[in-house]
Amino acid sequence: MNPLRSRLKIRHIHVVLAIADMGNLLRAAQALNITQPAISKALAEVEDVIGERLFDRTPFGTRPTPVGEALIRHGRNVLTDLDRVHDALEAIRRGDAGTLRVGVFSLIAEWEPISRAINDLRELSRGLSLIIEDGNMEDLVPKLEAGSLDVVIGRYPYAAQQQHHTVRGLGLDRIVLVVGAAHPLLRSEIPLTLASLMAYTWILPPARNIVRMQLEMEIAAARLVLSEMPLTSLSMPVNIRLVQTTDFIMLMPNCVARQMEQQRDLRVLPFELPLSLGPLMAMWRSERVVDRQRDMFVERLAELAMARND
Repeated sequence: MNPLRSRLKIRHIHVVLAIADMGNLLRAAQALNITQPAISKALAEVEDVIGERLFDRTPFGTRPTPVGEALIRHGRNVLTDLDRVHDALEAIRRGDAGTLRVGVFSLIAEWEPISRAINDLRELSRGLSLIIEDGNMEDLVPKLEAGSLDVVIGRYPYAAQQQHHTVRGLGLDRIVLVVGAAHPLLRSEIPLTLASLMAYTWILPPARNIVRMQLEMEIAAARLVLSEMPLTSLSMPVNIRLVQTTDFIMLMPNCVARQMEQQRDLRVLPFELPLSLGPLMAMWRSERVVDRQRDMFVERLAELAMARND
């Protein structure tokens, strides 16, 4: 029998996380409002259950061992899941349908299937509390790992994929260049080249974003240099307004760009970017097998995305 099931207590997890967060036993004891001998005793109990040392003492405080890091990571998930259980029970008492937390990659936040799937889920699940958060994938995936998000909608992050992730593909897509309807490049009779684009200000995602890294490598390989310092932004409303009123160039997923051509004063430049990207997808933690609201949302989103791709 797994000794963790019978011997590891919730208070043990609180102790380990407090030591990890505070950096030493004294500050951890103060944070938990207990004595230092008490926290030392609790840590010894946990290490006895695990059968391994969880922290090394250094001149700069405590440092988790590899075993300690694993317990810290999973311990945070345990406490987050307990919070979710509490929220679910409270929702039942109130007659609500629970809570679904959805993370959306900022650059596809205006993709119509997402808003339609959200609205359809609300119609099917009256009383459901929906929390939507947008951001870049590099920030959303850790929140999925920590349990503060139930599902992430975005582009498949090759570097972040883990065996405990379940991924549902929503369709292939590519990145295109978008400008305002009056942009000078739209009036040019000369075929566009990467070199001809260097004269304009670009709006790019953050430096660690895979799309930006690929683009910068292509520019460097062609021995080109942007004439203006690029603007870093994932704020779609700000980016669109800038492109509408200036000669800036922005990157945009094609699925959103085609909507924008119809709805806003924007145009897609006839230039194929040399980028290799993963598909659009929904991703969640595999160990959360039963989540009816999440599954309903993802299934509806996949249906709408497929209809768009037809």
